[in-house]
Amino acid sequence: MYFSPMAETFLLFITVSAYPLCKGSNL
Repeated sequence: MYFSPMAETFLLFITVSAYPLCKGSNL
């Protein structure tokens, strides 16, 4: 499956942004 550079960057941004939120809510 092909992802455009912008879509891949956006997906990475969402992952990086959501990770601390998930860790923070667990703690």
